Amino acid sequence: MPRLLFAGVLTAALALSPLAAQAANPQPTDPASSTSTPATESTATETPTSTAVPTEASTADPTPAPGETPAPSETPAPGELPAPPPPPQPTTGAPAPGEQTGTGTPTEQNGLTAPAPAPGSAQRAAVGPHSISGTVTRAGGAPVTAADSVWVSLIDQSSSSLIASTTTAIDGSYTLSDIPSGDDMVVQFGSGSGTLLGEYYDDAPSAFFAQAFTFTDEEPQTLTGIDAELALGSVISGHVSGSDGSSVDGVYVNIQRVPSGSGNSFFGGQVEADGDYSITGVAPGDYRVTFSGTPGGLMGQYYDGVYDQGSATLVTVAGNGQTVTGIDAILDPGSSVSGTVTRNDGGSFETSPVTVSVQPVDNQGFSVDATVAADGSYTVDGLAPGVYTVQFRPQEEGSNLILGYYGGTDWSTAARITIGAGEAQDLVGYDFGMLLGNEISGQITRADGEPWEEFRTPQVIVEEWDGSSTSVTSTSMEADGSYAVHGIAPGSYRVKFEGSYSDDAFGFVWYDDVIDPSAAHQFVFGSDPQVVTGIDGQLSQASSVSGTVTRSDGKPIEENTFVSLELPGSGYIAASTQVRADGSYRFDKVTPRDYVVRFGGTDHVREQYYPDVQYSYEATILTVTEEPLTGIDATLTAGAPVTGTVTRSDGAPIDYTSIAVYAYDADYRQAGSTWVNTDGSYKIPALAAGNYRFQFTPLGTGNPVVPSWWDGKASFEQADAVTMPSTLEAVTGIDTELIVGTTASGHVVDPNGDPVANTSVSFAGADGRYGYGTTNADGDYTVYGLADGDYTVQFSTWDTGLIGEYYDDARTVDDATLVTVENAEPVTGIDAALEQGSTISGTVTRADGGSLADCAVRVSLVRDAPPSQSGDGGECVDADGGYAIDGIAPDRYFVAFGGEGLATQWFDDVSVRADATVLEFVEGEPRDETGVDAELQPGGSITASATRSDGGSLDAVTVEAVLADGGTVVYSRAVGSYEPQFTLSGLPLDRYLLRFSAPGLPTQYYGGADAGSATVVDLTTEPDATGIAVALAAASTAALEVTRGGGETVTAGQTLAALAVTVVDGAGEPVYGKRVVFTVSGAATFAGGATTATAPSNSAGLAVSPALLSGETAGTVTASARISGVSGSSVAFDPSTVRDAQDGAGDLSVTTTATTSLENGLAVLTVTVLNSGPAAADLRITTPFGAKTYTNVAPGAEATRVFRSYRASVDDGTVTVRVTDPVGGHSIDISTDYEGVEL
Repeated sequence: MPRLLFAGVLTAALALSPLAAQAANPQPTDPASSTSTPATESTATETPTSTAVPTEASTADPTPAPGETPAPSETPAPGELPAPPPPPQPTTGAPAPGEQTGTGTPTEQNGLTAPAPAPGSAQRAAVGPHSISGTVTRAGGAPVTAADSVWVSLIDQSSSSLIASTTTAIDGSYTLSDIPSGDDMVVQFGSGSGTLLGEYYDDAPSAFFAQAFTFTDEEPQTLTGIDAELALGSVISGHVSGSDGSSVDGVYVNIQRVPSGSGNSFFGGQVEADGDYSITGVAPGDYRVTFSGTPGGLMGQYYDGVYDQGSATLVTVAGNGQTVTGIDAILDPGSSVSGTVTRNDGGSFETSPVTVSVQPVDNQGFSVDATVAADGSYTVDGLAPGVYTVQFRPQEEGSNLILGYYGGTDWSTAARITIGAGEAQDLVGYDFGMLLGNEISGQITRADGEPWEEFRTPQVIVEEWDGSSTSVTSTSMEADGSYAVHGIAPGSYRVKFEGSYSDDAFGFVWYDDVIDPSAAHQFVFGSDPQVVTGIDGQLSQASSVSGTVTRSDGKPIEENTFVSLELPGSGYIAASTQVRADGSYRFDKVTPRDYVVRFGGTDHVREQYYPDVQYSYEATILTVTEEPLTGIDATLTAGAPVTGTVTRSDGAPIDYTSIAVYAYDADYRQAGSTWVNTDGSYKIPALAAGNYRFQFTPLGTGNPVVPSWWDGKASFEQADAVTMPSTLEAVTGIDTELIVGTTASGHVVDPNGDPVANTSVSFAGADGRYGYGTTNADGDYTVYGLADGDYTVQFSTWDTGLIGEYYDDARTVDDATLVTVENAEPVTGIDAALEQGSTISGTVTRADGGSLADCAVRVSLVRDAPPSQSGDGGECVDADGGYAIDGIAPDRYFVAFGGEGLATQWFDDVSVRADATVLEFVEGEPRDETGVDAELQPGGSITASATRSDGGSLDAVTVEAVLADGGTVVYSRAVGSYEPQFTLSGLPLDRYLLRFSAPGLPTQYYGGADAGSATVVDLTTEPDATGIAVALAAASTAALEVTRGGGETVTAGQTLAALAVTVVDGAGEPVYGKRVVFTVSGAATFAGGATTATAPSNSAGLAVSPALLSGETAGTVTASARISGVSGSSVAFDPSTVRDAQDGAGDLSVTTTATTSLENGLAVLTVTVLNSGPAAADLRITTPFGAKTYTNVAPGAEATRVFRSYRASVDDGTVTVRVTDPVGGHSIDISTDYEGVEL
């Protein structure tokens, strides 16, 4: 009889399918043996032993691949788009036990999990008062048989820990008893014989999608009718033989579903000694069959007789108990690689065995392993044609040898060995010297002081510091809490302490007691091995966070909707998971800390934070303790995606991650972002109903594309709005062509004429466009992607002692010389000679003796008039208290000192700026000002919030901390509407009044209308005051004042100026947040023919209407404005006049010529306009390739402009010239056609 290979799960009493065991727990081979593994496996595995299947993963990745549906950690700002994914890398050995990450979509691995817990795991609870019962039948209702060996298990949905299990009776009935109270339990069914296909209740392919049950402590509960119908499993069978007659006993046959899916997707086992095999319990689908682990130097292969994965012939299984036969293989002898391994310490390979793994670099060939013999020799045979690397790794966890690669330091730099097709080759001389590594050791304790229980000990993971999150080595802890990690190669690392994978009791921390890996302690090892001891950690009892997610439109939650726990401020994702189909979610193993919760992740629900806010700074910070945190619910705002295509004007392809797209709402708040794909397509998901403007931003040095807003506009204000309809239908076709701009270059030197490296050079266009560059070591720079226009150029430098400036040799932007880019011609010679600045230095001490390390104290310069921060913007004080600020421009300055928990102090030893000493620096006389010292005292803070009593919007609020005794203002800051709560920090410990003021609102104090009735905040008794809330009283509005608009004379079809009013109160002060209604009648309307429009007043009280569009007939335009809800507030604008298009035409006359030609293979349009009228005129030339304005063109004079299309051909088109009388104001439009051109 051939041995049976089960594709499904087995009972606890039966052995698991060997390949599934192999994927879960690779074991070392026998000395000098060699086995092969298919290239599809990422780890170099060896002869497996029987063990349990690893539990289902329980994390999710909310970060999309660029160009796919993104789910940013909060709405990303420019430059914060997700990084492009790295190329796949092979693992460096066996996976870390229980390794988990905060990313990765939940998947089912190696089929359904076995009912018995993995060795070393703990069951969730022992016994309880509840029960579940039901009946299992075959599909169609036929009874199960004893030969089916059906079992039923109850497992924890998140951790897959076993809670209870049983087998069915002869009639298929079962009862799971003694179930403890708890939630998120799922029922799993399986067949130990493999004749039936396993599943989860109710017909779910994995635990993640299964219906979960909850049992409470209130009273015993009995669930009945939890039934299942199990489908018949199919069979794949065949015969394996060696072409040279070699034995095939021990060859592995593996099948993998293509495409890979949940459920039984990857399993197999060994063939019999006679070469026969039979795999049972196979679900319907297409499978790739692999023959590997071959003995005697035979090559592994894919069915049918090929060595690369892509060429494999798939085997189709229809289901319903079908048997697929004849899936045979004839294995040929393969090539070999051999050599000698040495140790730099002269140690023995018998006591510290080493595996040599020859691994394919792509999907052609198989990984084959062998163990180094006692004399250091090795031979790896059975190698199929392909390209390989050779890896040398210690087999034992306690070995201090460093894993290495032949010909390189890691996989990416390792030498590639090519084995060609045809006759087998014997490659010799691949010798390698193994080095001793570094060691980290310490002890892990429990925060509750209890000893570690057997099978619940945590693990220690040493990870590379570079952010790749690749676990390089790990170890399990001893029973007493001690650990030692060996074989650490030179480099930088961090250390993670994490609870057992199969146990929810403990979470993780990085050394030294942080959650964010970027904040962890960095261990740096050089070429000399080190032993670092005392790296201790402590783990607290983990908790859980759970809740329910719904959609605002009532529709079901989509697959891939995610929830993540993030650290406040840093945005680090500590954990992430998918929302289940019923809307529920749950995090287990949550380390007690402060978190914010983020929801989102699909095309049709907008990402948000708990509780129902859009941005992380608005989110409620949740403190997780050892008690479960429940009810963290969310109703996600429904939205729809916006898609489009981006092209370049030169026709070149879009480079990956070279262009980002950002969506901004009407308030200029970023609502979404994504990358443009290499085919030019992009998609921004889940935009709610409303109007949006889209920005296309080139990224990366040397990118020649000009930044632009849709459609072809230079700024947010000019951009065309895109409306997401209330029906939430996807918006498509938001396409744009980005112009490839020109360059500007120059050279930057110091006072001695020497080049200045790393100087930042920025070009700021008057129309809102921009460009950036940085000088190289020679002081040269080039700025790319500049459109035609005027630019202000600024040079900024740091840590050089030099003063930044504007071009050309200007201190301020007002004195700068503009640089003009015309006709897309490169601009050169925009140079700068930076002057030497002054320096301020001194020493800072703390009266409380506290530490000055890690930038605990900063020193800043503030200009005397107007008050503004200057110089380097502040300097961290060194750990010894010293500091120096250089590059100070001539001016008058105050010096301020401050830090967390310290009172802000001004030089020389005063608490308010008005009393501070001024330091003055004179033009042309740089100097070093020393001895600017300070001794800082402990300080306090006040945390408060401000709202409007009438519920209106609040913006531009000024909050002042005023000394209760004397009335001196000690602290003043502006608070925006985006800060629902704010903190005044660095206050000397004294008694204060809080004063609030905002445009259009009466000034008031905390606790009273004036200082006499205000509440005193006493920081001498409570240094950090919290819970202060102020509702600012509403102002009474008296009237509107006309600011501009009305009284114009325009030609029919032209645009009139927008109407503007100022809202003022009874004292004539501006009022913020009032809604103004504009009404127009006569010969003009607002866009779309509307006769009314509304606009809110800003912080200056200004409200501006949309532009007015005149019709095709002459007439009078009358307009008025009023404050919504305020009677008697209406004001009228002076009437405007719309002239007939022919009025005044006799006074305006031009002759236009427009011709196309080819220059350097690209089409250009040359337009010449002759003013043939009797008086000077203003000319506005508009073409498909841009526009240009010329003012006061004299009679008989010409204006000529070359417009570049950046295309190889252009179609026939029209040029429009608007001719305007600069005195009378009337104008006419004159159009001229031109013929296209092509190569």
